[in-house]
Amino acid sequence: MEINGHIVQKSLSLLVESTDFIGNRLILLGFLRYNNNGIVRMDHSQKGGEGMELRQRIISAANTLFGTEGLRFTMQQLADALHISKKTIYAVYPSKEALLLNMVDTLFSEIRRVKQEQMNAEGPIEQRIEAVVVVLPEQYRAIDFRMLNTLDEKYPAVSRRVREHLENNWEPTIALLKQGMAEGRIRPVPISVLRRMVAASIECFLAEKDEEDLPSYPDLLRAMIDIIMNGIRARDCALPPAAGIGEGAEWNLP
Repeated sequence: MEINGHIVQKSLSLLVESTDFIGNRLILLGFLRYNNNGIVRMDHSQKGGEGMELRQRIISAANTLFGTEGLRFTMQQLADALHISKKTIYAVYPSKEALLLNMVDTLFSEIRRVKQEQMNAEGPIEQRIEAVVVVLPEQYRAIDFRMLNTLDEKYPAVSRRVREHLENNWEPTIALLKQGMAEGRIRPVPISVLRRMVAASIECFLAEKDEEDLPSYPDLLRAMIDIIMNGIRARDCALPPAAGIGEGAEWNLP
């Protein structure tokens, strides 16, 4: 029976996207690896604890280099920082793009973990919503993610992966928003609009050039959530709402 290679590759890609979290865990455990197309496949060179340790070292060193060099960092710089050969790195990640894909997946996997912690934390639901929407794990806070502004041009596959992560895995956040609305802690708003506002804002922040007069990436996130949660209207200014979109309006969006 003849097998269409394109269909097989497409099917594998869809399978990987649908099992992103599980796949990323297996990569870190040393049972899977990325190929040049960002597709995960079996890696027989290193497994178990040794493979996990090497991948974690590579990802950690790559994040550090990205923090200083942006996307300009090279695989040779990475090898020098780790005191290993480039051949060793390429045995795990056959290209820089493959490495960047795993860096992105690892970042968002950690974001999901911290989001769950914030959801289960004590405190007013408004504070938990703010924390969940703009969560940035501790180990990533020193990185200026605005240095990803050339990602679309240089690594379009990685850029698409970032966009997919921003658009997906909103279920915990949506559950928290619905709880806040049900308890009367936040006013009812169309969640689909809020979701698009947040995703579009973050994409815009990531595309910003690293200019001295701009706030840092964490400060941009904090400013965004402050505007979303508190609005721009002065608290002592009771202006009438715009026609059709004020308090009590019937929303036609989910």
